[in-house]
Amino acid sequence: MVQFDINITKYDDSSIAESFIPQPYDTTSSLYTENTKATAWAQSSNPDIISQSVTIVGNETNPYNKAKLIHEWVAKNISNPPEGPLFEFDALSTLQEGWGDCAGKANLFVALCRAAGVPARNISGIQAPNFSTFQSGEWYWPDVPFHTWTEFYIEGYGWVENDPTSFSRFAKLLQERIITAKGNDIIIGNGNTCSDHTTMSGTRSYFHIPLSPCQDNVDLALKVETLSEIAPTVIPEQGIWKSDDNLVSAYLQIYETGSAIIVITMDGKDYAAFLDPDISDGFQASDDIESHGYYLEFMQSTSTDTVIQTNWSNVGEKVINLKFPAQLVGFGGIWEITGSPFKFYLQSYEALSCVMIWTFDGNKYWAWLDSDYSDGIDCSDDFGSQGASVGLSFVDNSNGQLTINISDLQPGYNINEINRPVGSVFSATP
Repeated sequence: MVQFDINITKYDDSSIAESFIPQPYDTTSSLYTENTKATAWAQSSNPDIISQSVTIVGNETNPYNKAKLIHEWVAKNISNPPEGPLFEFDALSTLQEGWGDCAGKANLFVALCRAAGVPARNISGIQAPNFSTFQSGEWYWPDVPFHTWTEFYIEGYGWVENDPTSFSRFAKLLQERIITAKGNDIIIGNGNTCSDHTTMSGTRSYFHIPLSPCQDNVDLALKVETLSEIAPTVIPEQGIWKSDDNLVSAYLQIYETGSAIIVITMDGKDYAAFLDPDISDGFQASDDIESHGYYLEFMQSTSTDTVIQTNWSNVGEKVINLKFPAQLVGFGGIWEITGSPFKFYLQSYEALSCVMIWTFDGNKYWAWLDSDYSDGIDCSDDFGSQGASVGLSFVDNSNGQLTINISDLQPGYNINEINRPVGSVFSATP
């Protein structure tokens, strides 16, 4: 058994772009040549990789900004693997397939950076379970929580870590991690000839235990007896969030399944909706519900204050705060018209007010506010002043009768008055 004493810390270099001017690279140094060369799993000289790197980086010359553009592109455009057997993902395969595991995304980030002249390499190690802290306990192979992320080099500053599996984890890693190796296409074999599966790449791009003839009868275990203090992941509170200038409003609802939906608008007429199936590590969505290519992420500071990042409607990065906390009464959640795909969201607030957001195709939304839901919901016009009316009488917390009229509003969205029973399908968490 080999025992190590380690320190586990948080990492944040996200402010260096504001205070540091990169120096020109020494392209003759071994650090530069080793970490910009093409490898079997980071094919930075491949024409497709080069073309994609040029498209992403454009005319940018600052290496920090190049790496950030590449990080954001990988996090947004490369999805997680579908259900089924795991595969090893090299950079080119990940690019061509459009999906990959953590190592596939790391290999692609590294290859794209190297093609852009930015030294980069994989980091392999152990990530605290649930993206938070290491608790006292033991893990044995194959249940050790392995992960692969990356780092890039800035001349005159040093290495900067990032995790391209998440849009927000650029130069900022707030989860506890143990590093076991750095580099690409590393062979672990104790000096012996190893088969391909022992290469540190693809889904096995971690501290991999090789099979015979490399080593036999090797068990890997992680035992944590002490841990450093680190703030747990902050879960945003449910309700209506707004920017200080009131230009951006975001409706957030969390469900009993652990998932969450955010509907965002700037004018009450145009909306985009995002789903995060697991909000335990904060809210982040790489695409909107209708797959228009919009992403959204809460860069959480507290449960009521955050910086929102999205490419929807040119919002970009904006500070928003919780203005109207949800009251979380029994009827909050997602409802639908019985026997149809039409859905709407209900959320209540202090003083018996309630917001209802309606959609029937995920592309167009209408929202209403009733200042007193004790006698049901009755609104003659919507937030966007488009003349849409709605009425909802409650039978109980999960059933009711809906009357809605949004006819003659715009081509393709004409609905004559509907009067139908409705029911709750996903309850908001209390």
